Amino acid sequence: MSDQCYLLASALQIFHNERKKQLRLPDVEIEADQKELFGRHGDIKAENILWFKKQSEELDQLVLNDFGLARLHSKISRSMQIAIGMPRTETYRAPEFDIPNGKITRTSDIFSLGCTFLEFVTWFLEGFKAADVEFVDARSEPDPHDPNFKLDTFFKIEDESGTKVPIIKQQVKDWIQRLRDHRNCTHYINDFLDLIEQNMLDPNPKQRFESSRVVDRLGVLRTACHSDTTYWRDPIHIQS
Repeated sequence: MSDQCYLLASALQIFHNERKKQLRLPDVEIEADQKELFGRHGDIKAENILWFKKQSEELDQLVLNDFGLARLHSKISRSMQIAIGMPRTETYRAPEFDIPNGKITRTSDIFSLGCTFLEFVTWFLEGFKAADVEFVDARSEPDPHDPNFKLDTFFKIEDESGTKVPIIKQQVKDWIQRLRDHRNCTHYINDFLDLIEQNMLDPNPKQRFESSRVVDRLGVLRTACHSDTTYWRDPIHIQS
């Protein structure tokens, strides 16, 4: 698990920092370093991660898939994408999609990856039904624009003195605590949840980790798993 999550984040980092030059550029004079391309996946979710079952002694492999909504931008355009109206998967979208004049950046992918990782940990500890049904039901709330529908996003928008402010749903925070309290929660899982909650699901895109920092942190957790079996094997909570 630590290997595959690290490699998935590494794959996203590679795409986020693509350095190939554009074939076409606007007919204006720009700095050479502004011609570099920066990718954004735009649709990270569990359904877009493929599982390759190995028949040999090699380990199974998870692969980031479906770049149908992916975009490549130069430094000129990468921070100018207005979020509202852009295609995305509703459940895993970052809060900036729902904020007036919210801007899409590469950290929008990090929020979606955090949602996906949280579902992964849920499945790991409690099974498929918990991830696919119970967690969805726990965080679903009536759509403020249409009470006949429910939203299973990981955040909601609150109005503070006329300003739209995104916050992570309390139900999501409670769910993370439920996973921390699980009888099989290990130090690895607990540290992974710290990264997800504090750094990947930060509702403020400017404070949210970039892909390189996520990779660095997951690399530390991965190294700890390989060097100390008790880190990933032994539950934090002592059973009576």
